[in-house]
Amino acid sequence: MSRPSSSSPGRLVSFALLFLATATAGWQLAGGKPAPAAGEKSAADRATKSSSRATRTRRVYGPTEQAKQLMRAVLDAGSAQDRMRATISLVNSLPLDEIGRWLDERWFEDRTGFELTLFNKLAKERWKREDPEGFLAWSIRENEQSSDAVFTRWAEEDPQRLLSFFKETPDLGKELQALGKIARNDPALALARYREMIANGEISMNDTYRAQGFLRDLAENSPAALEAALESLPDHVRLQAESALTGQRLKTDFDSEIRSLFERPDGWKLFETALNNGNNVNFGDKILADLDQFPASWKAKFSDVYYRFISDENAATWLALDYEGHGFEDRQAKFLKARAIQTLSGRDPEGAIRALESAGLDSSDRQNALRNIFSRFSRDEARTAELMALLGSEADRETVAQAVENRGDDPFGFGSASAKVETPDQWFEKAAAFDPQSNSGYELMRMLNGWNKEQMAELSKQFQTLPDESKVSVARAISGNDYGMGIDPALRGDAIAYLMERPATEDDENQDRATRNLVASASRHAVTWGLKDPQAASAWTSTLPEGDARLWAQKNLAANWAQYDPNAAKQWVATLPAADREAVDQYLKDGPKR
Repeated sequence: MSRPSSSSPGRLVSFALLFLATATAGWQLAGGKPAPAAGEKSAADRATKSSSRATRTRRVYGPTEQAKQLMRAVLDAGSAQDRMRATISLVNSLPLDEIGRWLDERWFEDRTGFELTLFNKLAKERWKREDPEGFLAWSIRENEQSSDAVFTRWAEEDPQRLLSFFKETPDLGKELQALGKIARNDPALALARYREMIANGEISMNDTYRAQGFLRDLAENSPAALEAALESLPDHVRLQAESALTGQRLKTDFDSEIRSLFERPDGWKLFETALNNGNNVNFGDKILADLDQFPASWKAKFSDVYYRFISDENAATWLALDYEGHGFEDRQAKFLKARAIQTLSGRDPEGAIRALESAGLDSSDRQNALRNIFSRFSRDEARTAELMALLGSEADRETVAQAVENRGDDPFGFGSASAKVETPDQWFEKAAAFDPQSNSGYELMRMLNGWNKEQMAELSKQFQTLPDESKVSVARAISGNDYGMGIDPALRGDAIAYLMERPATEDDENQDRATRNLVASASRHAVTWGLKDPQAASAWTSTLPEGDARLWAQKNLAANWAQYDPNAAKQWVATLPAADREAVDQYLKDGPKR
């Protein structure tokens, strides 16, 4: 017997599309009861549901016997239309607190047909209607985009509900995003909650960077409210808040704001923080337009943030600049020219090569610039030959030819003509002159290319006996990137620990930068070493002095370790001192990827 025509493909598709379009209106199609409107739930009801959700744990084993029986009704249904009706019935029959498990553990067994899509959509719609807070908590955990739409709607219509949700279901990153949305209509409420979070310790000093987006939103939409709140904020938060205001004023009236900053003793710090605070604006053209107004002390620090104002569009202008006439020191001028050439080489390698002729760079900087330009074409022999023809000196051609010859052994695709050293003493002599502001780190590491294990072991041994006057520079060189040259991770760990035990002697702003670099180096090393030997890496972090560098190394090691061996990572975290353990646990809970 043939199937009734109502089950033909055309009718079936029409039915499915019609149902999906009307699914959010109610559940009468399968005899389900319409869900009450979200606004009809009392705050007490929502709090009760949230509290019960907080005590549940996510299970990972297979479907229960009851779930299998419910699923059997779908699998045994005859026609496609019958299977859809059975799917609808299944969704409406599920206890509300079971929907999350069905979605998380994929209990819906028919995963090949339209019914799975239908089940997922209807289950989510029902959950969202009948328990919005529960669904929102799940969607945040699963990184579903639907959570952003809920944030926006609740921020506009019922911001207190949104704040209550996060008190029941903490998520620092998401709550700060939500505060930014609330601030657009109710800045006083958003600021009050932000101050409460700081006072309660919900935002630690290490977490203040995560509020940058919220503070930028507030500075853009309610600058007066943020300005009025500055004096009530802790010092480390005040800097972030004031830099957000500074960034907004620089965008709207650069000339007036920059002159105001010139008059402040902390003007450069505010300017630098504003540039690095997520303000994706390039101020290079504005700086170039009135360069002489900038104090000499500011020009001396341009190299710290050059990437914020040297761009593809203005690199040629920075190259042609009369640096001496504008009051730049020779070293600063060469650094900025080298960066401009590097930037220009991306869109105009021929122009970058021509610029080298008049840039006046030192031999080392010139060689680095050439390798930079040609590295973009390291696998394109024809293009490399074409550009080499533009070189005006035999020395330049030799630099590039040597780089091309070495590129087969270079893990990054392009070689270097580093001076060869054969003993630790020779290498330490060169490393003792290491300048973090230059590009010599790569050259130093290249010198170790080809060293055997015995030579590397002797290098580690002799590092321990170096005098302090040279050991600091050597430690800075070792603590950076080894560019795949096989530096013993224990040696790098010793170098980082040595620097942590000796505070930087630079002025306040340079010391801040040195501290940030050290925090980054410690974290990067913990993660890199942890990929090869997590036990050794974790033991190393426990030997570090207390402070931000140790804590962030522990946080990042734990987060990365948990990706591939969560049980081992959890066991290690449990052994940490109480304060560190609490901070690392919170970091993992907040989700470092968010």
